[in-house]
Amino acid sequence: MARFMIRSYCGNRQTSGILGPQLAVMDPEEKQIVDYLRPCKEFVSPKVIGRQVGGKKRFAEDPNWAKPFLLRLFDQGLLEGNAMGHFRYKSPDDKRRSRKRIPLAPNILAILKASGKSFEQSEILDDDSAEEPGAAS
Repeated sequence: MARFMIRSYCGNRQTSGILGPQLAVMDPEEKQIVDYLRPCKEFVSPKVIGRQVGGKKRFAEDPNWAKPFLLRLFDQGLLEGNAMGHFRYKSPDDKRRSRKRIPLAPNILAILKASGKSFEQSEILDDDSAEEPGAAS
């Protein structure tokens, strides 16, 4: 695994990262952008990302150099965007929360479990864990 350092201005601290398997197929610019956005909780504009990640010289040559990389990362589902065109890192926890939750009757649950098929796209709830969306705990 490659190790690298990049200065992060989101938390005013330097962060180091280890490139995981999902980052192994990215361009170096995409890896730097993801590493810059990972500690940020708020959305960041493409110009700020281009200035902080690319540096002063690259930003002076082309202020919009980061936009194609940001759009590619957005299409891959690693970034999320808002209406202003700003981006932030989409954490893996958000991806897990976005799975469909389907409460099932006990007999249907038994049939699905007995089938031996994988239902990774949906989360199957037992009767005990099934709650109404608006119910208070």
